[in-house]
Amino acid sequence: KYTAPAMGGITFSGSLTEAKGIATGLGDADKASSAVTVGAAYANGPLKVSIDTTIWGDAVATGANDSRYRLSAGYNLGVATVGAGIENIKLLGGGTSKYNIMGISAPLGAVTVGAAFVTADTSATAGKKTGSTFGAKYSLSKRTSLTTHYASWETSEAAGAAKDKKTTILLAHSF
Repeated sequence: KYTAPAMGGITFSGSLTEAKGIATGLGDADKASSAVTVGAAYANGPLKVSIDTTIWGDAVATGANDSRYRLSAGYNLGVATVGAGIENIKLLGGGTSKYNIMGISAPLGAVTVGAAFVTADTSATAGKKTGSTFGAKYSLSKRTSLTTHYASWETSEAAGAAKDKKTTILLAHSF
């Protein structure tokens, strides 16, 4: 990946990823393909905005990624940071996957709390997923923190509806 030096708060980036090893990670190697990504980002003061697009080549399996664009923005209000993002993926065979997310985080002394809300709509499964996550991070020192998250989501697809939830706790130390 190459990222150009910032010019007036704007940076440009580009990358070329070879096909070997970039399948979805779920054992479906037939969906592996090379990818070209170009993007731009703007960061100045409390505002951050980024956009990128990816085009995959060599994919032959229906349901494999064909192209994608992403757009995100965040604004630091001083007492909290709000953000939103979208991702739209075009699949081979004509399907699409669309993701939308909105979030907020706020530092409260040594604790940072946050929440995010997401929707995913995939034509390949004729369904929709909605979910939310709430979390907190407590800084024990400059390099050590304790993070906890609670997430819940609901799936409504042609195959049926499902609800699930997950709680995670992480003790992290940076070296």
